[in-house]
Amino acid sequence: MGAIKDLVDLADKLNTSIMDRKTRELLLPLKEAATEAQREIFYAERKHAEEMDKLKAENTTLRAQIDQQPKAEFFPKTGTWIESSTGIHYCPRCRQNGKWSPMQTAKYGWSCPSCDKYAEDPANPGPTSLPPNYDRGTRIL
Repeated sequence: MGAIKDLVDLADKLNTSIMDRKTRELLLPLKEAATEAQREIFYAERKHAEEMDKLKAENTTLRAQIDQQPKAEFFPKTGTWIESSTGIHYCPRCRQNGKWSPMQTAKYGWSCPSCDKYAEDPANPGPTSLPPNYDRGTRIL
């Protein structure tokens, strides 16, 4: 915007230093156009600043939502997401649907209270007859 302000100032100086009336009349549209351009840039910068403020607020909200989610890592052996700091297992099926559902510890693994998925604990394999919703081998996500 500095260049346009300089242009307006130059048009003012020329207007005051030129004695010829016709030349002054030729400079007038130039000064008006530069002033209008300066005004448009001012409003565009103001609008840009308002949009940036909105984006910053949205960014802050999204970062807060990310910070609230568990810091979990997927473990193929169990087929679950595990939060390393707490050891809590999270259901992969629910995670795929956008939810963090903590699984409950069962006798031979973990079960999800939301969707009834069952994941085997490889360190504690169960007997051959397991619940019908038990997932041995294939991982249902």
